[in-house]
Parts: sequence; C-alpha cells; structure tokens
Amino acid sequence: MVSDFSQRLTALKLDKEDREYLRDEINNWAVKIFLPKLKRETDKTEKCRLIASVERHTFEDDIYAIQWKNFQFVENHAESEKFILVDEKRTKISGKMNASFLQKKILGNDSDLLNTFISKNDVKNEGVTKGWKPNEYLEKIFIGGEAAIFKEKFENHEMAVRVHAFDPFIFTEKLVAGQLKTKTHLFSDYTKATYGEQNENVVPFHENVVRHYANIELYHHDDKKKEDCIGWITIMEKCDNDNLHNALKNDNLVLDDRKRIANGIISSLEYLQSIGITHCDKKPQNFLLLRNNTTNNIIPKLCDYGLITESSGRKSYREMGYARRGSKYRIQKAIHAGTPGFFGDSDNYFFYIFCDWISSWSLLYRPINERERKRIEKEIKNCNAQKLKPIQGRNVRTAKRKKLLISEITKVIRLPDNLKLRDKETENLMHTCQMSSINLQINKIKNVDMQNLPKDILDQNDSALCVPISVTELIRHAIKYDLSFDDTNNEYTTEEILTTITMNVYPRSLAGLNRNPNKAEKDYQMTEIVSLLERMAKETFFNVSGWEIVRSKGYLSSPRRSSFDYREGKISKFSARKVRKIYLHLFSSSSHEIQAKAPLDCNGSL
Repeated sequence: MVSDFSQRLTALKLDKEDREYLRDEINNWAVKIFLPKLKRETDKTEKCRLIASVERHTFEDDIYAIQWKNFQFVENHAESEKFILVDEKRTKISGKMNASFLQKKILGNDSDLLNTFISKNDVKNEGVTKGWKPNEYLEKIFIGGEAAIFKEKFENHEMAVRVHAFDPFIFTEKLVAGQLKTKTHLFSDYTKATYGEQNENVVPFHENVVRHYANIELYHHDDKKKEDCIGWITIMEKCDNDNLHNALKNDNLVLDDRKRIANGIISSLEYLQSIGITHCDKKPQNFLLLRNNTTNNIIPKLCDYGLITESSGRKSYREMGYARRGSKYRIQKAIHAGTPGFFGDSDNYFFYIFCDWISSWSLLYRPINERERKRIEKEIKNCNAQKLKPIQGRNVRTAKRKKLLISEITKVIRLPDNLKLRDKETENLMHTCQMSSINLQINKIKNVDMQNLPKDILDQNDSALCVPISVTELIRHAIKYDLSFDDTNNEYTTEEILTTITMNVYPRSLAGLNRNPNKAEKDYQMTEIVSLLERMAKETFFNVSGWEIVRSKGYLSSPRRSSFDYREGKISKFSARKVRKIYLHLFSSSSHEIQAKAPLDCNGSL
C-alpha cells in the first residue's frame, strides 16, 4: 500500500484499496476546500443554459451538430418534454429526442422556453465585468472564458488545477457549490491508450501530452442519473512557468531546442490522432515547456482539450477530462471556435518554431510580389529550409516528412527588415491569440443585407463598419453576381466567409464579435481596408491568396476558379467625413471583368 498522498495521485497503478482512499481524499478536498473558493458572475439567462445543454447533447446522428440552427422543446399530456432540431429554413432534421434532467429543470424555471423555436445563436453577450471571481487565496495561472487554471499544493507536490464551466450558471449565485455533486475519476483507474487498442477503459499517456492525474465531473445535485456533466475540476501535472508562445516571442530558444520541441509536438499530435483525438487549437500557448532536470533538454507538453474532436466514442476520455460530451465534439466542422491563425487544421505552429517571431508572421500573412518571393527563397535556402512549406495531412507519412525537414534545417530563418511586416501590423497580430466564438454573434448580421448590426460591432474605433464584415459582404455580392454562383448548400454565408477571413486569411480577434471580449484587445483592432483587400488578392510566401482560401473552402460545391481585384474610387468632396469607395471584382478564367454592383463606402481603417 502506498503511504504518501502525492505518490498515490501520480502513480500509474494502484490497488483497489489505495484508489478508494485517494478518491475519498480528493472528494473531501474538492467539496470542503476547493469548490467554496470558486465564484463566477454571469449575464447569461435560462435560455443560454438551454442552448448550451443542447450543444452538449449526443444526437442519434452526429451530422445534426452541423445542420441544426434552431430547436424546439415540446410538451403534451401523453409524454414529458422532448425536443426537435431544425435547419435555418425551419425544416425538421431530427426525430423527437428526450430532454435531460437539467433541460427539464430549466424549462420548469422558464416555461416561456417551451413550444417555441430557439436559435443556437440566441446567446447573450457576457458583460466585460462578469466571469471568474476566484477567492483571493487561489493562485491563478490562467483565467479564460469557460475555463480557469490555478496552482495547488498537495503535500509538497505542486499541481495545476483546471476548472471548466459548461453551464453558464455553475459557480454563480444561481448554482453554488452546495448544489453540485461530484464523481471522481483517477488516472490509475485506466490503462494507456494505444493505436489499435479495443479496450474502452483507457486514457492518453505520452511524454509530450500533459497528464491528468484526476478529474472530478460536476453534476446538479438533483441529477440522480448523472446524465449531464456541467463542469470539470482536473488535477494535472504542472509544467514550468513557460510556454512556446513566450519562448518564441522572447527569442530565447537555440536551434537544437527548437528541433526537440518540434519533434515532441509532432509526436504528441501523431499519438493523439492514433487513439482518436484531434486537437483543433494548436496555438503556441497550448504547448507548455518543461526542462528535464537530468539532461537539461526542453520537453514540450500539449495541453488544453477544450477544442478537440474525438472519434473513438470512449467514455473514459470524457471521464478524465480529455474530451467533451456531445455530437458537436465528434465533427470538426461543428466547432466554430478557435484562435485566429491556429484554427482547425492549421499547423502554423511549425513555421513559428523555425523562424524568428516577426519573420513567421510575415511569411504567413504578408502579401508579396515575385521579386520579393525570390529574395525570400534565397534567405530560406541559406538556412537549408527550402522544403519548409505547408504539409497537408495527419498520417504517419506526413509526420515523417516533417521530421526529415527538421533534421535538415541549419539556421533559424530571420528575414531582413524590408521583407517583414511593419511594426504596427505585427503588434496587432501579436494580440490575436485569444479564443473567439464568432458564429454566436453573427446572427445579428443578416445574410441579405447589413441591417440590425449591434452597436458593439459597428462602433469600433469610430469606424462606420467593421472592415472584415464589410469585405465579407462585398465578397458575397461578387460571388453571387460576378461568378453567378448559387450557394444552395449555405457554405458561403456571412458567417462562413467572415470566419475564414478572420481565422485563416488575416487573423484578427474581433473584440466586437468575441463572446468574452478582452478589454485590452479593443486597442488593437486597426485593420486598414486596403491591407486586407491586398491580402485577399495576393499570395504570401507560405499561403495562396486569401480569395483562393475562401473560394476553395466549400465541401459540397465552390465557385469556379477566378482572380480577385479591387480599385479605389475618388473621395467625395461633399461628404461630412472622408469616405473611400472600394470596388471589388472577381474575374472568371472564362469571362471578362464584371464590376461588383455595390461599391463599399468606408473610411480607410477600422
């Protein structure tokens, strides 16, 4: 029998007696010591809770997670509450599904939510003064929107404790700690997940993946069947106070360190993919750095499983806090959240590792001409990194290609200043690494016109319109009229195009569209409209033109191959303020120029 608490907590295997002792100790710590210190404030409503509960639902067909736009809970005398899903045209896409305990409770609290269609976008903005309000005795590591991470000592062993709130009311005065019940899972309850393993009782275990020692699932205390987990408390290994983002930005990694880090990250992603987990937010902040005391080598550790898709269906991944419940987390296209520049399938982290900080942003997002391309090619060849380019796919062959490339690079890529982004542009881009959930506010933007926009979107740094939204509307107009493309599959809506532009083409964290806007970011929203249009029209060194990224995003159909061009009109001398007219054109390879019928009136910047 293991005598030390921290030894039990970190042990790979424990006998039944040790496990039950440890489970009781962790439960007592959580209920009596930790939970009472947690506090949140929210502006969210019962309707917001109901929408979140539907997002957590496992549907009879996971594809519903992409298709549904509205739901309706119905009640009659013959049966208890059930709900149906409908698409944007209110066409029914599912049969009646049973309401969970929590959903019934929410409907009991607000009967107006019954027998009415509710949109998935009807989520109220969280006020800037709301969010986590933890006890002063909790030592904070990170405070986000849904999640917060604290440092805790268990005897002499320091751990990181992640708290994740899935229900908007949890830890607020409307759902305090005393109204919760717990279910604790230990790492030693499971075995290691491996490729091809059919055992259901397994969890991730890899040198480059942050280990979860224990996970406490939180339920409403009246949820007798424990149907709907509304929060996690996860005890994790704590790394040094550093991550890849800080190390790269401060430029304190030598080439050998960068190579070890890159190989470790590739190994972690390859391992997770092999056991059914795809990480969808590979930003540098999510790679923690730990120095080996024996070899002094840096070991990267992948963390943050808020945005993943999971294909194995293993309950054990949810129990240990590696995967969230619901069909939404089974299909990547259903996840409309992420970090600009590192969204979805993006492997941009790989370029950042082998370039200095500003050079990496420049190679990915600075539009260039052919003369500049040749100069950059010469610089990269001097580093023996000419094979460095986007490598698509997540299979073993792709990983081997990346590892071969790593072995060949001889120097960190450092572009001369005249081939880099301007300091101002780089400063803006450095402030984009915040989680955004754009689509939940896009419902305010009508796909037919630009009416009824909320003030927080319109009123950004004295601009009449948010520049990326304006460009999005121009593109939608040109797709329809210049290219005569009928978007019958709704793959080129305002929501889809805007997400692609701000997340992939020209990353910006739009404070007005962010569900949990960061006050500091509002000072970094300058987006010159001509800069954005130039990025749409031109290639960067590592990427195709922004228009080609948008054009080819369609899964079922896409506009025909075409070129993107724009021109500026004259400034009106009769206007009360300076106005810039922008005309956008799309050229089909088989037709002449057709001018977009609706020029954009906009001042020069956002």
